[in-house]
Amino acid sequence: MRRDHDPCDPVAITAGASWAGAPSDFVSAAALSYALYLQEPGDANAISLGDIHQGGIGDCFLLAAIGELALLHPDQIRNMIQVNGDGTETVTLYVDENGGMPTATTTSLVPRSVIVNNNLFAANGVNHGPAQCVVNNQKEIWVQVLETAYASLYGAGNVASGYDVLNRGGRPEIAMKVLTGCSADLISPANVTLQLLLDDQAAGDLIVMGTPASGNLPFNLVNSHAYMFDSVTMVNGTAMVKLDNPWGPGNTPPALIPLSQLPGCISGISIGRSPVPDLVADTLRLGSTSVTAGASTTLSYHLGNLGTGSAAAATSKIYLSTNSTISASDTLIATVNEPLLLSYYYMPDSITITLPGNLAAGTYWIGVIADANNQVRESNEGNNISLAVRITVPGASGAWDDVLASPPGSPDAAGAPAPIGFVTPALDFGLPLPSVCTEAATPASPMASGGADALWIGCGGGHPPVIGAAGDWRAFQCNAPGASEGTAVSL
Repeated sequence: MRRDHDPCDPVAITAGASWAGAPSDFVSAAALSYALYLQEPGDANAISLGDIHQGGIGDCFLLAAIGELALLHPDQIRNMIQVNGDGTETVTLYVDENGGMPTATTTSLVPRSVIVNNNLFAANGVNHGPAQCVVNNQKEIWVQVLETAYASLYGAGNVASGYDVLNRGGRPEIAMKVLTGCSADLISPANVTLQLLLDDQAAGDLIVMGTPASGNLPFNLVNSHAYMFDSVTMVNGTAMVKLDNPWGPGNTPPALIPLSQLPGCISGISIGRSPVPDLVADTLRLGSTSVTAGASTTLSYHLGNLGTGSAAAATSKIYLSTNSTISASDTLIATVNEPLLLSYYYMPDSITITLPGNLAAGTYWIGVIADANNQVRESNEGNNISLAVRITVPGASGAWDDVLASPPGSPDAAGAPAPIGFVTPALDFGLPLPSVCTEAATPASPMASGGADALWIGCGGGHPPVIGAAGDWRAFQCNAPGASEGTAVSL
């Protein structure tokens, strides 16, 4: 319904008359300097219900949906509007897959960017009053920007034509789809229970209630009008519904309505699912893919929000796994406190990670779990785990004692480096032979303990083995960089 009480807004399941006039003129940006957001005296936040003053256009269905966003998801509004710095803003709205306005049956929605020119606000549109939303000669315009963006979308770029369509009224659940990209439904007040309202309220769902086109209405309600749902509370054991009016401050608000009496004064209730974030982590890169146990490297990744709602601050966790499937049962090696992330935004992140000092040589995988503590309610809780990146832990310098499979041998007749043991192919882990160690000749006849496949290992280049007590062949040590304790050597 229009602010001057003409029945022009067929909301919910009712029909109404349309206003014969058309908003043909537009306010000039030169009258006042504009600010997208201002905190007015008495407002707790820069974005509030008090910022909405419906004008002479029959778009209470839209303004009530906008009011629900302001009440429940002000960050979503900030996310929708991007200032271009040239007297325009880019607003993200949602259309069907063919680029048209959604309908009651539309389930798949895609974002559409709409450019708003601040010179094209309707002179009789929302907040058109010279003193409305003004602080120190600055006028707050975020509501006008959204109304004009919706009109532009309606008019396929022709704002005047779009306002003409807006003035014929509309359905709040369609406006919710356009504003949020989320599903929205129309239900009968006869089907509304206290538990349903409490559940929707807890979920942050948008709720707009529309009145019938005719009949005398109680509780200070007017016909053919859309109201914002504020809350449901118990008063002396009776569930009471509080509604807000998009006409704005200074008007008589609706009285509290007993839940049981909604069917007698409300014709339809539009419920829109709240804009919900969807956090993912991807594009993982390591500063080095070969890191020794106890050493550090950098891990860079992107934290993304694929959802329609802003994601509150949350915790990401970095895990080390023995396989490429990352889970919370793997080894936690780092925790990252992530800031708020707007919808459809990606944020690059980089952190120094340190591998456990007792990590055995081998191949491992590193991955990120976004929102690892489940702090954020998401549209998809199953895609928080990133794909893993592989990291190799090489052997540390030092002892080879466990490599040897027999006691030390003796120098051969030709004076080659002393063979000190042998390794069967079954123990070959594919690691490179340290450069200071050389392979001696294969013996002419197999050693009794080694078998026909035994291979001799010699240590030359001025780095002789150090032999421990007699018979203690495990005490062998070759001071060679790249040698690996307890790991077989590839020949």
